[in-house]
Amino acid sequence: MSIDEAREPEQLEKWLVELKKGFSKPFILVVLLRSDLYAYRITKEVLKISDGQVAIAGSNVYPMLNDLVKQGLIEMYMRNDRKYYRLTRKGLNFLMKLRPEIKKLADLLQKLSEYSLEGNDDAGK
Repeated sequence: MSIDEAREPEQLEKWLVELKKGFSKPFILVVLLRSDLYAYRITKEVLKISDGQVAIAGSNVYPMLNDLVKQGLIEMYMRNDRKYYRLTRKGLNFLMKLRPEIKKLADLLQKLSEYSLEGNDDAGK
């Protein structure tokens, strides 16, 4: 086994992590559609509804939340000495507009997963 082949699992994992990062903010909006939550609970709910596929590290959740607040998609308020977040009307409208685009992306990923390397003589070279 070459060094490059030994690194393949590590490289694959890096690709998957980067791909999944793109799903974090939409998942945050979806969990806030259900109820107002504080940051830790948001990360747990995202993990739950994504079947463990989208994990948001504690150090990453606050920059994402702050960005969503700046965009006006969510808002922060204090309750019991905790920062809670809720979806705004703008965020709800954005999420509704995003849904068909997510469907298109899902279809695109499905096409990618179904792509066959059969008949490609150069595959693996």
